Amino acid sequence: MIYKFCGRLTTGATLELAGGGRREVLLYPGRTCDLPEEHPWVQRMVKRGYLAPMPGHPAQTETAMPPAEKENA
Repeated sequence: MIYKFCGRLTTGATLELAGGGRREVLLYPGRTCDLPEEHPWVQRMVKRGYLAPMPGHPAQTETAMPPAEKENA
């Protein structure tokens, strides 16, 4: 799902994925990012008001690729 970051400072996080992988994300104030809505960190950020769901809107920033995809790109 696409989320708009409503924080005031650039924020980074490493998300542990269900399949055992990791995903690095950087969130910039006012920008959007495609994030897994079922992830506990994403859900906490939504509840705290730092992420706002933006259904139907394309992401403005490039999403981070998992390491395996970077090697194949």
